[in-house]
Amino acid sequence: MGRPPGNWVRIPGWIKAGLRLRENTLGSLARTARRSFNYDRPRQNHTGVCALVGMGKRVWRRAPSPPRTFSKFQFHSISSEELVEEETLPFYKHEEYYPVRIGEVFNARYQVIGKLGYGAYSTVWLGRDLSENRYVALKVSTYLQKAPEWGRRELKVYEHLSKIDSSHPGQGFIHESMLEDFEKAELEDPSPQKIVDEARTIYLSRRFREPRDSDYGYPVLCDFGEARIGKVQQTGPFIQLHPYRAPEIWDLFEGEHLFHHIKDKEGKHDPFKHLAQMAGFLGLPPKEFLLRSETTSQCFNSEGKWIAGEYVKIPVTSLAKVETRLQGQDKELFLRFIRSMLQWLPEERKTAKELLDDPWLNKPLD
Repeated sequence: MGRPPGNWVRIPGWIKAGLRLRENTLGSLARTARRSFNYDRPRQNHTGVCALVGMGKRVWRRAPSPPRTFSKFQFHSISSEELVEEETLPFYKHEEYYPVRIGEVFNARYQVIGKLGYGAYSTVWLGRDLSENRYVALKVSTYLQKAPEWGRRELKVYEHLSKIDSSHPGQGFIHESMLEDFEKAELEDPSPQKIVDEARTIYLSRRFREPRDSDYGYPVLCDFGEARIGKVQQTGPFIQLHPYRAPEIWDLFEGEHLFHHIKDKEGKHDPFKHLAQMAGFLGLPPKEFLLRSETTSQCFNSEGKWIAGEYVKIPVTSLAKVETRLQGQDKELFLRFIRSMLQWLPEERKTAKELLDDPWLNKPLD
């Protein structure tokens, strides 16, 4: 297969985590995070960062596994006109994504089995460690030409976490049979593919089957691409990605954002529209809050009244009006829980520990 024009060289990268179920400590993460990891394919002005997370139990050393052979012909071909997967992201640039291929072997050891997902900063793949015959997850980070340090930001978070003496039991709920079923499905029924050119193919992500007896296990913390360390940060108007932006519990539970239409005509964040919606849900802020900022005078007068009405009006709305999933006491408890977080003054918001003890979170399931 040919390659696009350009200066193609080997890609340096890093294994950020190599965890086994019986060695699941952040200490082992630290040791493996510093290993050298090289892609066997060239790059075009691209530096990748690869995370490796082990998924297979290691009770004794397994015999090496031969590479799998994946079909290059029997798959559903997607039209070149249709945008799929990472192409649908608003800031997608194909040159920032390393063109991973199913069946490809990294470092003569890790074979790509199938695509698990994608995001603004990476694609994630199920792989197999051929040397130890176990499943791994490969996270291949993007290379942002305007901000190359972003690709290594997540690695820095893993290195920071590695200094913490802690462990997490979550991997104990990953079932080997589910991974084997995933691999079997990819071998027998290859994922739909969009062949963009000789060097680049975009695969559709494959879902895992549901676990037997609905044994999903505990939630596992993951994806530290937007994590921040320290008190001083250089960010835009927001810290979190949209799906995890405060109040994220509302977005996760309701399935939609609480604050809508907060951008101007150019698609940039509009603080006036955002504040107007906040005032609609929370009521006008107390004077004490206004005195803490020099910029609030653009929206509120000395009496705390909204003065930006010619530009945008405060909507007539309420949390009770937009919450549609619950009824009766369940709804009342949920809204009380949300209101305990949505307070203008930070000191009036419940702490994380207090929220864990909230009646709504601890209400028995029917």
